[in-house]
Amino acid sequence: MSLRWRLTLLYTALIVLIGVTIGSAVYLTTQAGLYQVLDRWLWQAAEDFARPYNSGRDPNSLPPRDSPNKPADAAFFTVFSNTNSLSQRLDQSPVSPVFTQGIRSVSGYRVAMLQAKNGYWVQAARLETDTQNTLESLRRLLFWGIPILALIGLSSGYALVGRAFRPIGAVSQMAKRIALSGEVHERVPVPLGQDEMTQLTSTVNAMLERLEAALQHERAFALAAAHELRTPLTKLLARIELTLEQPRSQLEYQTALMGLEKSARDMKNLVLHLLLFSETTLTQKNMDLADLTLEICEAASANLQEKQQHLELELLSTPIQGDPEALRLAVGNIINNAIRHTPIGSSIWVRTYQQATNVIVEIADNGAGIAPTEFERIRRPFQRGLGSQNIEGSGLGLALVESVMQRHHGRLEFSRAEQGGLLVRLIFPIAPKKFKPEGQSPALT
Repeated sequence: MSLRWRLTLLYTALIVLIGVTIGSAVYLTTQAGLYQVLDRWLWQAAEDFARPYNSGRDPNSLPPRDSPNKPADAAFFTVFSNTNSLSQRLDQSPVSPVFTQGIRSVSGYRVAMLQAKNGYWVQAARLETDTQNTLESLRRLLFWGIPILALIGLSSGYALVGRAFRPIGAVSQMAKRIALSGEVHERVPVPLGQDEMTQLTSTVNAMLERLEAALQHERAFALAAAHELRTPLTKLLARIELTLEQPRSQLEYQTALMGLEKSARDMKNLVLHLLLFSETTLTQKNMDLADLTLEICEAASANLQEKQQHLELELLSTPIQGDPEALRLAVGNIINNAIRHTPIGSSIWVRTYQQATNVIVEIADNGAGIAPTEFERIRRPFQRGLGSQNIEGSGLGLALVESVMQRHHGRLEFSRAEQGGLLVRLIFPIAPKKFKPEGQSPALT
């Protein structure tokens, strides 16, 4: 059974339950009201009839009362002596007397028994025909009204649930179309109002917009990656074809193989960078960014000596939780970029410190820098600074750093350095208080 029918039947059951409850309450209230009116009238009639017997006079001295022909619903009055023998009877009692003061129903009559002061009993009886007919009409109305109410509840419930589920049906149909076509450009019509269905369709549309943007980004990235891979592959094939065109000396073969090795390494680095983009999970380890930064700076000493550059370090303890390899990649990329893009004999400043709830790694240089209008562009894959087109690299470094920062809930910031070049900040949330780094790196200058 579908959810629509289950909700419709539940709605109908509730409607019927409410109808039965209200109908029962109406029936009982009407019954009590009708009998209250009948009992009040019957008791007043019995009191009026018993008034002469309350005066103390001898009942036998009272003039007989006429007993005209009564309609079927008229009251019957009968007087009994205190010895239970009939002293005066105006009407033949329709029911046997019960010598207890009060009102009760007996054999289709409503009977009131009242004892006068002189001990005589006055019986007033009236048929319950009118009351029972009224109650019977009410019972028939309820008997047929409840099924009609159930049918109304069933039809209206089915229509209301269908209308309420219309956005869900639209979402389901759209999901089927997307699954078959693979296109996510469609959107669900948003109903008017501010109810849950409006929120649902708005949320689904927002999700589809983000999914479409992500897919477009992935397609663009795949095209760019294919383009970047095509260049080293073309070079590799060209060198192989050139080498194989004619016999060559051992030295020429060695030179060709060295070129092929360099092209293969470039492709390997590019593929490794692409694989890092596809990683979805990172390990979480307690570590100190100061120690990690110091290791990276030591590993870059050969490049620093080659370019005769000087490294200024100020490394204070910066505890963090993260993936060591991913963080080594991020910090290493920024430091290597600074070494690669600053002039020979220049200086590079590297700092690690805590600030409020963050730990920060700063790398500054005195090179040409990057225009502020370029800060957003160079974050994207395969994008380079305007002055670095002739420098080797795939253009993935800063995009990888941006990806690592996002996965560590941090952020990457660019600004103008006081020294005139580019200042890069890697800002991470601080590690939990329970974390205690194993050692603290001293300040180095």
